[in-house]
Amino acid sequence: MFVNRIVPLKIAKDKYHDIVKRALEDDGWLVTDEQFKFFLEEYRDVFIDMAAEKLIQATKGKLKIAVEVKSFIGISPITDLYEAIGKYDVYHLGLNEKELDRILYLAVPTNAWEELFSLAFAQKLIKLKQLRLIVYDIATSKIVKWVK
Repeated sequence: MFVNRIVPLKIAKDKYHDIVKRALEDDGWLVTDEQFKFFLEEYRDVFIDMAAEKLIQATKGKLKIAVEVKSFIGISPITDLYEAIGKYDVYHLGLNEKELDRILYLAVPTNAWEELFSLAFAQKLIKLKQLRLIVYDIATSKIVKWVK
């Protein structure tokens, strides 16, 4: 007899998830969701690593972001880049189609920025894909650069 069991879904966090969370909070952001979830047609639930908000005094409104954290610690930086860009594309399209008022960012460590994203082809990719990046320092848990 088949027994239908409901098993809670637990999504694995990126190795540097907590560092990026701390960096965002230190930068004045309120992390509202870890594992920000939205429904993407037949694929069901899609999870982005986190969502955050920041009060903008000038407009008395809130700026909302979704952040996909990547560590770039795999065997191949290019393979890590393929995965990161693929996820970014899917999440970006999904957020836009659902008209969610969040701006998507890809969080990358400083070593990935210096060794990979600063290369000419990566700069072209950033421009072509209109990538928004948060560059974070692993040692200090600080945001060192926003690329918009």
